[in-house]
Amino acid sequence: MEAPSLFSLCMKTVSVAIIHGCDYLHDIFDLPSYVFDNLIVNLPPLALHNLHQLSNDDCGRRGFTAYSIDNQRKCGRYDEFDAAWNALYKKRWPENIKRMQTTSSVTLEHGVEICKSVNHSPDWLQLYWEAHLQTA
Repeated sequence: MEAPSLFSLCMKTVSVAIIHGCDYLHDIFDLPSYVFDNLIVNLPPLALHNLHQLSNDDCGRRGFTAYSIDNQRKCGRYDEFDAAWNALYKKRWPENIKRMQTTSSVTLEHGVEICKSVNHSPDWLQLYWEAHLQTA
């Protein structure tokens, strides 16, 4: 049996702290981007949800005007959370990804049908929890 890495041990400790709450959760947002990005893509769903909620609550409560440039960047980490929810969704329900690629068709006046892809950016957080509830 292989010994766990220091990173995986830290991830487990941080995940437990996020799930159960602690006084220093806001300090997680002070991590460098490369550490923060690795952290959120490796969190279990409940820990990711709690951290995402904390991010939304904290940034919404104070607003961007009370933040420095660094803190504005930290509050603008929506893309990182979206990517993490996307990865969790694809990992848990890979078969649903093919069904999500919807197409619509347009019929021209000469009866010729043209198919085009509907290109939209899904809300991966909502999709994850909806799929979770449907399969539970």
